Amino acid sequence: MKEKWLYTAFQSFAECGPTQLSINSIAKEIGVPRTTFYHYFADKENLIEELLAMYMTYVDKFIDEGKTCCKQLIPDLYILLEKYALSLQFSRQLLLNRTEPHFNLVFQKGRQKTNKIIVPLFISYYNFNVPDNLAEELWNSLTESWYLRLDPKDVTVESMQKLTEEIMQTVLKFAQSKLFLKLI
Repeated sequence: MKEKWLYTAFQSFAECGPTQLSINSIAKEIGVPRTTFYHYFADKENLIEELLAMYMTYVDKFIDEGKTCCKQLIPDLYILLEKYALSLQFSRQLLLNRTEPHFNLVFQKGRQKTNKIIVPLFISYYNFNVPDNLAEELWNSLTESWYLRLDPKDVTVESMQKLTEEIMQTVLKFAQSKLFLKLI
């Protein structure tokens, strides 16, 4: 039963964010009395702590799978992201709610972990000839813009790739600017 609470709460957080996370709504959705919540969690904060740990578990699974199936940024990364759509939406909520330090910290930790497999793909795909740390900063800028513009109801491979390409046009223009060239 605890797993049902966690999965349903994870889904609610991913879709609506932490401010809309409702113990009553989760209890109704899984068809149990609200009081059963306290058999598994001390309070809502305890539930959120477990959701954040659950998210990091998904990040680790994503990385493990990415190491074997992501040979190039497009389409491989987006095929994998589509498979992890709920975790992707959860990650987006962490970014959108990053004013809360624990959400920002978990978002940053997840990004640092995933960047280890994604940034090399990014460098290769766009044929960047810049230091790795600068490429990682470009990727971070792209992904933050991407998450902010992502339609959480449309996380198909095609829509995610299209959004990346749109944002990359701006990033590539910047990468060719005099200001950027002074930075490297």
